Order: sequence, then structure tokens, then C-alpha cells
Amino acid sequence: MQYRRFKNSNLETSVVGLGGWPMGRGQYGSFDENEVIKAVHKALDLGVTLFDTAQIYGWGAGDWKLTDEVKVEIETAFAEE
Repeated sequence: MQYRRFKNSNLETSVVGLGGWPMGRGQYGSFDENEVIKAVHKALDLGVTLFDTAQIYGWGAGDWKLTDEVKVEIETAFAEE
């Protein structure tokens, strides 16, 4: 896995990320929550450290899955434009 630093910070992240929008309830229909958990663990095993999620994704379901079920520590970075 390749990693890069965010501009003007010491925060380093993988160049490949996992998007959390499909983890949200409602937007994509039904899905197997166990498959979501397995996908996140596979991403971690492959060295992914960038997880894109937001409270709006599935009314918070994506955040909840990452933080509560999977126990991923999420750091929030704000880049200056």
C-alpha cells in the first residue's frame, strides 16, 4: 500500500480509501451487515487507513458501523484550500 501525507500536517494516509456511503441504510437498499464488516476488515488487512464517512450517510449508519461495530479509530482532518 502506498501512503501520502496531508499537506502541511503530519497526518499520513493510504492513497486508496474505502467509501462509507454504501454502508448507510436506505440509499442502496438492503445489504448484509456482516459483509460490510468483512469488507472493512479486509481493507484494514490490505493497509487502508482512509475511510470516507459522514453523518449524512444512511443517517449515521456508516459512522456507527465503523466506530461501534468494527472498532476503527477515526481521525478527522480538515485540509486548507
